[in-house]
Amino acid sequence: MANALEVELKQYAHNLVADHVKYEYDRQINRWLQYINLMVDAQKEALNRQQGVLNEARTQIEKERQAAFGLVMLAFSLASGPILSWVAGRIQYNWFPKVASRESIKRRVAIVSQNDKWVGLNKLSWVESDYDKVHAKVFGDLGKQILGLGIDKVLKVVKPDTQDARNAVDAAAKSVESSFKSQLENAMRKQAEITSNAIMSLAMSINENSSYGAECLAKLRKENRRAQDPKVPEKELETLAKQMIRSDVNRHRAKWAEDWFYFGNDPPFSAIGLAERIEKELWGLWILNEEFHVVSESTVHDPIEDAGAANLDVVHGKTFGRRGVPEQVLRRLADFGVVEARTQLQKLRQIAADGVREQKEAEFKKQQKKDDELQRQIEDLEDSRSPNPQLARFNRALQREARKKQRPTTPTAPQTDPERPQIKVRSLVDTQGEVSALESWAKHHPLSLAAGTMNYRSRRPLSSIETIF
Repeated sequence: MANALEVELKQYAHNLVADHVKYEYDRQINRWLQYINLMVDAQKEALNRQQGVLNEARTQIEKERQAAFGLVMLAFSLASGPILSWVAGRIQYNWFPKVASRESIKRRVAIVSQNDKWVGLNKLSWVESDYDKVHAKVFGDLGKQILGLGIDKVLKVVKPDTQDARNAVDAAAKSVESSFKSQLENAMRKQAEITSNAIMSLAMSINENSSYGAECLAKLRKENRRAQDPKVPEKELETLAKQMIRSDVNRHRAKWAEDWFYFGNDPPFSAIGLAERIEKELWGLWILNEEFHVVSESTVHDPIEDAGAANLDVVHGKTFGRRGVPEQVLRRLADFGVVEARTQLQKLRQIAADGVREQKEAEFKKQQKKDDELQRQIEDLEDSRSPNPQLARFNRALQREARKKQRPTTPTAPQTDPERPQIKVRSLVDTQGEVSALESWAKHHPLSLAAGTMNYRSRRPLSSIETIF
């Protein structure tokens, strides 16, 4: 029969996992859930903005709104990176055949998937085995057992049934605009429950181990010299054992934080700019889905003068027919830096942006010159102290020439940066070159909320487990 100290240690370990770790996990999931709700709001705002632009050029009907929602769902799944990777594959698998069967959009999805170093799935070829793989990386998977949590033996973990969670993901991916937010929130809670319940299963495994306290003390005496002393007071032994248990729990938490995206990272502090990022991806998909093509049309000629009919190149698209890309759409694309400025205000903003860029380049070159001069003085001093100063100066000159060729000339990206290509468009998009430039940007531009670079990713600091509650 376990003594009082052994019972206390078992209860202590159980409480750390059942109360502290589970609370910490659930709290982190709720933080992400709040941010994801903001992302869904931003998705809706992006759709409203895009539709507002399109509505200036034609009267919208409900069927077109539904089709547009399918495109914004694709844009949302691409722009969300690892944050929504657990549902993105199902969204793309469900919506792609309905709204965007073009090969160019398949190419865009493939490019984004290939650049997603974190998850690395081709979302259009989703299979059920992907579910467990992504769930483990985003929400977390404890496996079937945990070794070394206060004792040297394994503790069994019962993995809850995942069918309800899978169904919830499928329902969210297939939901319509009015229910998407609530369905997505429900799906996320169902996913998190799998891991949260597994954590509770680990706590129950501790509680059900009648010899846990004795095994804990055995491990302590094996690892801690002080605990091997038979004269050590029981209270000190209790303190040492609890320290060991906390250390083991913290070690497992650190590994989980490294492997589980939601648990190990904090969401961004603000959702400012999310709608613009999603809308930008939406415009790229819209361009690819329009199936733009150049048609050479004959103009009316004067039969009296017997003048031959002149040919006029016109770009046709799915939404606006022979109007191709209306001016309202071009102006919005100019807001995102896709095409050159169209309005006076956009031109003024571009002038201001160019001025800031030129100022940064000038400051960069000035600092570069100072650094070069200081480095030259140091190198000249080193060469003068060389056994063969003449040979040292000759080799140094070669090094400087090679260094000069390799170094960047400006601190910013070149003007051909695919993020802001500044495509030249005249009064209308009416050439194959312009169509190709727009489609090239739509396929290859980097995501602002990049899945591959994950610039927004923020590792959260892990304090010791006893401070969590």
